[in-house]
Amino acid sequence: MKKFEENLQSAIKKIKPNQLNDIIVACENEEVNHVEVMNNFTSRRSWHKPILALAMAFVLGFGGYSLYTTHLNQIVESQIGLDVNPSLEIQLNRNDKVVGVIAGNKEAEEIIGDMDFRGSDLKVTVNALIGSMLRNGYLSELRNSILVTVENNDPAKAKLLQEELMKEIDEILESDLFKGSVLAQTIKEDRRIKDLSTEYKISVGKAQLIDEIVNENPVYTFADLAKLSINDLNILNAKSNKEKTELLQSGEASKKEYLTEDEAFAAAYKHAGIKENDVVSKTIEIDYDKGVMVYEIEFYTSNGEYDVELNAKTGEILEYEKEVTVVQEKPVEQAAPAATPKPQAAAPATTQQATAAPAPAVTPTPQAAAPSVIGPGAAQNIALSHAGVSSPSGLYVEYDAEDNDYDVEFYANGYEYDYEIDASTGAIKDFSKEYED
Repeated sequence: MKKFEENLQSAIKKIKPNQLNDIIVACENEEVNHVEVMNNFTSRRSWHKPILALAMAFVLGFGGYSLYTTHLNQIVESQIGLDVNPSLEIQLNRNDKVVGVIAGNKEAEEIIGDMDFRGSDLKVTVNALIGSMLRNGYLSELRNSILVTVENNDPAKAKLLQEELMKEIDEILESDLFKGSVLAQTIKEDRRIKDLSTEYKISVGKAQLIDEIVNENPVYTFADLAKLSINDLNILNAKSNKEKTELLQSGEASKKEYLTEDEAFAAAYKHAGIKENDVVSKTIEIDYDKGVMVYEIEFYTSNGEYDVELNAKTGEILEYEKEVTVVQEKPVEQAAPAATPKPQAAAPATTQQATAAPAPAVTPTPQAAAPSVIGPGAAQNIALSHAGVSSPSGLYVEYDAEDNDYDVEFYANGYEYDYEIDASTGAIKDFSKEYED
């Protein structure tokens, strides 16, 4: 059958577009000629028209079959989504030939450029598109992640394409400069996911990945994660302990766009005013909070626990908490006074006289002096200076006599600030900065 189709295609290519019209005109002329000579050669009429009809049927048959096969080759059977920041879709026919490549955003239009992939092999198309992403800087050592999403009504065919594409792209991104990270998934039939992709103007594949991350960590919102790149979503996805059998992954998402863990620790120690040698234990984790990627840091010293949240890209302190561990020192035991020997019983005096032993001298305990207290204005200035804020709103200052500190609260630049300041020394005892939705 395949050989027959090839022969038909070869025959069709040899037919000129206007050949059918030529044949019709020839038929009309031929018919007139037959009428003119029929009186002399009546026997010739019996074979001309059947052959002509057969020729016309042959030509029309070839043309009809060609149109039919062309139509079949334009039917989209598989859809391959590629997401980095550029988001595009490759459409394939039943033979895995490219029907078209559709740009999902302006970045994808830049990637596709004037390349026409119709009729190309999938492998050739993927190589060209990934190469364009590399040349335009969308894939690099800073952001090395790409999401591949396959949609096909046949689950087995979808799975096969998923595995083949992951292997192919993984090989393309293997270089001396950096190694890529590929996430590959098959699409699920879920109308809600498609509605979310439309609402947030993202691909269905990206919407499906975000939905899975949000379901595992409800502290995230879909709206927030929709703004993130595939590389950042890959980082958050790696935090999950749940094994996703339908999501294939190779490599690790790059964090070179952010501070190193050592740099993040150094920024936290500096803010807390301690030295690295004072730290007895520490933990760090990259996460998403308040609209940015952050480092969540926790460390302990001999006298307290520290919790710091900082911007993973800039090192800005977003939250800071310190819990001081008060160590009650054991009082030094005073040496017991030397024993006074019992006096020997004296001979009874003629005059009985009770001699009272002198009472030990008692040193009065000095009263604790009342702590010196800075004014509320000074406490306010200390907090504003530390926050780098000159025009706060909702400023509130309160003195706590029991703890001998000031509670200073205010708002600025979309954040809420809260300080506890020692009223005697002006030292910052506690500090937090929280993003206001």
